[in-house]
Amino acid sequence: MKMKTGILTAAGIVAAAVVAIVIFGRNDPSADEISKRKKDPVRVRQFDERVIAGIRFADLERAGGGPLSFEEQVAYLRQRFGRKIAHAHTQVRVLDLLMRHCREQDADGWIACLQEYLIAAFPDLADEMFALFENYYKYQTWLQNNETDLKGLSNKERKRLLWEKRKALFGDALAEEIWAGEIRNDSILDAMEKIDKAGGSILDKLSMYKGSISSAYEEAAPGFVRTHQQEVMDRFLGMESVQAGLSAMPPDERARNLREVRKSMDMDEAALGRWEELDRSRDTRWDAGSAYMSARARLEEEYKGTVPESRLDEIRAKYFGTEAEAIRNEEGSGYFRFKEKRVWGKN
Repeated sequence: MKMKTGILTAAGIVAAAVVAIVIFGRNDPSADEISKRKKDPVRVRQFDERVIAGIRFADLERAGGGPLSFEEQVAYLRQRFGRKIAHAHTQVRVLDLLMRHCREQDADGWIACLQEYLIAAFPDLADEMFALFENYYKYQTWLQNNETDLKGLSNKERKRLLWEKRKALFGDALAEEIWAGEIRNDSILDAMEKIDKAGGSILDKLSMYKGSISSAYEEAAPGFVRTHQQEVMDRFLGMESVQAGLSAMPPDERARNLREVRKSMDMDEAALGRWEELDRSRDTRWDAGSAYMSARARLEEEYKGTVPESRLDEIRAKYFGTEAEAIRNEEGSGYFRFKEKRVWGKN
């Protein structure tokens, strides 16, 4: 569903983007409006709870391009976020979503719009979430005002300042709950850096890698791996030491190791079979590419530089068959795919 249809269109957007464009302080109309609405909350329009109770999230997803009613927007918020709305991380996701939606719907009255949705969708938590919103707005404004300086810092120093500001605004515990995903991700990245430098076989590294995910996600680790199979696998295969190890292996051993990596990602036999078939197809293509580049180099030596296009067409047809024209077009634009680095398990 497109953005014009309402909140539904922004589903899944995680809290992080810098959306504030004004300075939080004495001359900030939005800050003044937030203070005002804390003392004098907006009056919520009349709506029918029975209508909301009868709306289903799946129906909203299938609704197409029409605009959503207020009741449909409220139903969406409850059904999309209600199960975990007590968690600060989920609350910030809702705030981020509403900030985007309400700014688009009413640039001047977006704060009242946001508060109305909070009261209508989550009446028992509306005050708590609006107080959280005030600090979240301050944080985003600080990011906006310091964007250039933050970009000029090292990653380590930037993270230190970000966490310093987060904890100053939200307190240690709440900040760590809001940015729990970042904490988990950083812990895995730190572990990957150590794993990449460590000795041991690829399967040893795989065990350490899976251990870092288990440490970060605890009981949720198996579910995380299942729902992020490709990302988790690509991260591991992207390590330089893993690629070096795969490159040094005979084809059969490399195939066995790739299978073990994929199997550890909870892939079933059917998926493993599809990957192995893809590997074989890639191997054939890269073998042809290597032979083609060698033949091309011999022609360049023969002609002392510029090779007649007709001769290149001959060897392209020999090694690539029906793909020859695509290869020719790529090379005409300056791209030579077989000069790229082979990344085992990925290309």
